[in-house]
Amino acid sequence: MVIPVTGSVDQITRRVALKLEWNDAVVVETGLYNLTNDEVPVLVHFDAERQEARTLIRLRQPEEGAENR
Repeated sequence: MVIPVTGSVDQITRRVALKLEWNDAVVVETGLYNLTNDEVPVLVHFDAERQEARTLIRLRQPEEGAENR
C-alpha cells in the first residue's frame, strides 16, 4: 500500500512530522537521520491522548522480471 504524505522538519531538533493524506488527525514523528535507515522507529500520534511506537520498513523495488520467478 502506498500512502502519500506531507510533512516538515524542525530545523533545531531535526524531528520530522508527517501527516497521512487520508487522515490529517494522524501524525507520524521520527528523527531526520532515522529516515536514512532501512528500519525506522516512529511515534504515531492518533490524537492528543493516544500514541503508539511503530517501525517503518523500507521496501526495495522488485527487480525487473522478479514476479516471474
